[in-house]
Amino acid sequence: MRRKGEQKYPARGFVHFVKAVLLSDYTQRIPNAVVFFLTETDGKNMFVTLKSTKIRWSILAFFALIIIGCAPQSKESTPDDAPPVSAENTLTVYSFRNYPNDQHLFRLFEQRTGFKVNVVTGKSEEIMKKMLDEGNSCPASLIILHDLSLILQLKQKGALQQGKFGKLNLTIPSRYSDPEEFWTGLSKWTPAFAYSTNKINQQLIGRYVDLANPKWKDKVLTTSSSNLMNQTLVAAMLAAEGPKAATNWVNGLMANLAETPMPDDYAVIQALAQGKGDIALINASSLIQYQRSGSAEAFQQTEGIGLLYPVCADGGTYFNLTVAGIPAHAPKPTVGNKLIEFMIDQEVQKLYAETLYEYPLNPYSVPNDFLIEIGGFKEKEVNFGLIGQNLDKAKEVIQAASWK
Repeated sequence: MRRKGEQKYPARGFVHFVKAVLLSDYTQRIPNAVVFFLTETDGKNMFVTLKSTKIRWSILAFFALIIIGCAPQSKESTPDDAPPVSAENTLTVYSFRNYPNDQHLFRLFEQRTGFKVNVVTGKSEEIMKKMLDEGNSCPASLIILHDLSLILQLKQKGALQQGKFGKLNLTIPSRYSDPEEFWTGLSKWTPAFAYSTNKINQQLIGRYVDLANPKWKDKVLTTSSSNLMNQTLVAAMLAAEGPKAATNWVNGLMANLAETPMPDDYAVIQALAQGKGDIALINASSLIQYQRSGSAEAFQQTEGIGLLYPVCADGGTYFNLTVAGIPAHAPKPTVGNKLIEFMIDQEVQKLYAETLYEYPLNPYSVPNDFLIEIGGFKEKEVNFGLIGQNLDKAKEVIQAASWK
């Protein structure tokens, strides 16, 4: 996959420079010869730069030593000082994922707290429905979902309770959590454009509106309308740009389809590799997952596919979150809250986020190298509450455009 370059805005001061170079404000870090700078505005970190340059690794090592010495370090318990685990000390978590990295992290949590984590897995929509159906008898004290829209729906239904996220906001920016503390983000991902590098000049498809340009008629691939990413993206557009712009974009996108919408991102990637289309709307993380799946065929298929983050008129890129919340009737809400705090720890964040090639939200956690190769993006500022309010309208717009 090709790298995407952006503009450079110098950081102010030595501390800013070091923090930007090694910590990258959530989305950026130095690969072989790329430097990212960071600025701070009104106390909020802004990731705004990306520029290729030549840097000696000896210099990078010097800065790395500084950061290692200065950055907050996590205290890890060992099996020797961990409290014993009893049958009663079990925390049930409903999660859309349970990878080896997750299991390792939950064992560390057990060592620190004495609570064994029992993970019940399923697709995000399935575990959400399960939680709602169980009502007062739901055994889960934490639910982890892959799409912002679902946690917003749970909040609207009164199915979550307020957490105690004050400590979280000292670690991750408050914009990644609910202002009323009903949910918080764990990692960040974004819809993106995948394209055939042999057929498409990326300079011609840098904006969301480009995908709806009649120039790309019979060239575009996408997943089905049931994909939560698509629904949340349209809801975000409705919230940020209004009904007219969002409706025109969806209609233009449907007019440019090369194939019937596909069941998932992997099917879209395969179709793109086979030449059935030239441009695709997918989760950026899915392309990296597919490429790094261990399959030689998958790796070869993606060699001719580029990836870029499209932008709005203001230069911002829409993004989504993997999220967590505490069910309204959680039997152990305090422990569930402790697990959330554990999961935004610097070292835990890196392991958790890189499993699915997502961006950590902890500013001291460095993203996976493959994300760094793609480059960073400037977040589109959208009120999450307005996204939730526009979810039903988004489904109407999608249905009216015959997005199957």
